[in-house]
Amino acid sequence: MSDLPPILLLLDLSALLVSKPREWQEFTRLGNCYVPQLVYQEIQALSQIGIERNHEHTAKEFCRFFAESNWQLTGVGALHPSLQPSDGQNMSKRARLAQAVSECAYGFARNSPGRLVVLISNDQPLLKRVQSLGVANLSGVPVSAMLIWSRSGRRPPIVAQHLQAMRSNTVTVSGMTTPRRLQTSSSLPKVAPRPLREPQPKVRPVQPLYNHPSTFHQIGSGVSTLVAVAIALSIIWYIVQPKSFNQFLRQRNLPTLPEIPSMQK
Repeated sequence: MSDLPPILLLLDLSALLVSKPREWQEFTRLGNCYVPQLVYQEIQALSQIGIERNHEHTAKEFCRFFAESNWQLTGVGALHPSLQPSDGQNMSKRARLAQAVSECAYGFARNSPGRLVVLISNDQPLLKRVQSLGVANLSGVPVSAMLIWSRSGRRPPIVAQHLQAMRSNTVTVSGMTTPRRLQTSSSLPKVAPRPLREPQPKVRPVQPLYNHPSTFHQIGSGVSTLVAVAIALSIIWYIVQPKSFNQFLRQRNLPTLPEIPSMQK
C-alpha cells in the first residue's frame, strides 16, 4: 500500500483572524503551510490600521509569527470557467479577496500534482465554490475541523476522501467523478506521460487589491491645511481691525504692521 500524498495547507484571511499563534503552530504539524500573497498584504494592512481592535492585534501577532516560521507565501493564480465573475459585476472588497483566494487555491493545486491542497477558511460560500470545481487534489475545510484534526488526529471526512481517492486511483469524491486523465502523477502507473488535450489554465499576475495612504502623508497634509487657514484668518483680521491685530502682536512682543483705515464705521 502506497503512502498518503503530502498535504499543503492554504489559509485565507477569515481563518487567520479567528485563530491564535498556538493554533498556527498546530497547523504546521499537519502539512506545509502557505498564505496567498494578497491575504498577507491585507494582514499587514490590518496590523497598522485595523478596523476592529481584536483584528489589529491578531494581525500583528501573525506578522511576528510568520517572520519566525517556515510558512511561505504563494502568488500563483489560475482561471477556471466556474470561477470567472459575471461581466460588469461590481464586486465588494471582500468578494474580490474571495475571488483571488479561490483562483489561488485552484492554481496552487494545478501546480502541485501528487499533493493534496487543503484550503482553510471560515467562508462557507468560498469552501463550497472551491469544492464544486471537482479537482482531485483540492479540498477545503473550516478552522474548527482543522483544530479537531490537529488535536485528535482524526482527519476531516472530505480530506480523508480526497487522500484515499488520490492514493487508490479512485475518482469519486463527494458524488463527483473526475476523469482519469486529471489524476495526479503519484497515483498513475509508471508509463510515458501523455499531454493534456484541454487548454492549460491562464495564469494571471497578482495585483494588490488595497492601497493604504501613508500616515506621514496624511499628517503633513493636515498641518499644511491648518497653516493656510491661520494665515488667511490673520489677513482678514488685519484688514478689518488693524488696531486690534497690532495690539495682539504687541502683547506677544512681535513687530507690528502699518495700520490702515478700519473698514468698520
